[in-house]
Amino acid sequence: MPSCFRALKDFSRKRIARIATLYSYGNYSYLDFQEDYPHASRSVFYSILDAAVVENIVSDDVASRMQKISLDNSYRQVYEKNGLSAAKKCVERGKATWRKRFHERHDFNFNKTTSKRLAIAYANSTLSLNDFCKDNCIPVNLFNRTLKNAIINCYVSDKVVRQLREKALKFNEAEKVNELFDFLCEKRKENKCRKKK
Repeated sequence: MPSCFRALKDFSRKRIARIATLYSYGNYSYLDFQEDYPHASRSVFYSILDAAVVENIVSDDVASRMQKISLDNSYRQVYEKNGLSAAKKCVERGKATWRKRFHERHDFNFNKTTSKRLAIAYANSTLSLNDFCKDNCIPVNLFNRTLKNAIINCYVSDKVVRQLREKALKFNEAEKVNELFDFLCEKRKENKCRKKK
């Protein structure tokens, strides 16, 4: 692997999804990761696994399998070194950490820069919304939320909004699309007016 894979930011959503999915089946560990990405640290490996869950890069099923693998590994390692009582406490702490991850996952939204980049990329692509989401490892509901935020909060230009509307019309029922975009554009206009004051 090239040496460019050193930090979390160097890994695409697709690559993160691949690593996390392998981990979720119990046949990929930090040692495997280190072999594939020798310039990335252990903390990068665990940051990748965390991002896979929190940023909705993997499905709920994969995230649940990751949780099980993680808790099983923690239990086994602590049990071997410190016994049953310590292992049980470790698993309880692990469960609390995973509850927090799943809560963050539920509330996750892309930041302004990423929302803008994704909205522009989608507007300029030939892919349908479902295909774009699949290609970028983004759940459809998260991506719909992202597009709405990008439009309403004026992250993208009026030209991009027109492109998004035209694209939606290609793949969806015109009446519903126009109704949705009229609503979004009204909210957008309100936000523009507030910003001018």
